Amino acid sequence: MGALGQKFYADHHGRDYDDLLGDLAQAKAAVVYQVNARSNVSLYGAAWYGKHTLGRMIQLNTAAPYKNATLRLRRWRKQDGF
Repeated sequence: MGALGQKFYADHHGRDYDDLLGDLAQAKAAVVYQVNARSNVSLYGAAWYGKHTLGRMIQLNTAAPYKNATLRLRRWRKQDGF
């Protein structure tokens, strides 16, 4: 996410941390609402974008980046002896 991460930091530089947490909470609530409003069939029953289902695309664009970041941070900590 190199370029995307850099854009995020540039776009939100200087913003209050509590405001950012509030934005994150609102975005999470919106995603959870959208997922709960759909059936398993509509989420996973058919391709929605290319070969991916809507549920898979939601996962790829929400939870997966956090997992990726966690793995990168663990690798960085291990390399620096933490």
